[in-house]
Amino acid sequence: MNRKKLVIGVLIVVVLGAVAYANLNFKRTTGIEVNVEKIALRDLEAIVSASGKIRPQRSVNVSAETMGKVVGLAVNEGDTVTAGQFLLQIDPRNLQTQVNRTGASLAAARSQLAETRTSVENARTNLKVRRTTSNASGNCSSRASRRAKPWTAPRATSDCGNRIWRSASSP
Repeated sequence: MNRKKLVIGVLIVVVLGAVAYANLNFKRTTGIEVNVEKIALRDLEAIVSASGKIRPQRSVNVSAETMGKVVGLAVNEGDTVTAGQFLLQIDPRNLQTQVNRTGASLAAARSQLAETRTSVENARTNLKVRRTTSNASGNCSSRASRRAKPWTAPRATSDCGNRIWRSASSP
């Protein structure tokens, strides 16, 4: 009987050893990890992690009439603004350059206008001279006017033409 008890004891130890060996060598799935804390009175902080899009209640597109470098910002992100409120300042050098360029173009156009007016006035004077000479000369003027180019004053091509030119140009 002693021998029987000894064999049963050895078998129990072997079975327990086999169970321990199987437990250590075969991987088991672990459960969910949890944090355990002592109960205390405090503020509840909840952190939510989710995917998706954040959309504002109201969206406004802000754009400038001109492009340029921003040199001054009068509001901060998230500030409430009103219509017409000063928001930012754009570097005025680009606009000033454009104003100067436009002013130079205007001056050139005015100069060209003055030159064109002078040309028109000269053409009117030449027309008056030709009309005066054609009325004063009779036959000679028709011959002189045929030889002259239409945009120039009559040329003195003969004695008759010289007399006509002198009479038209003298006061």
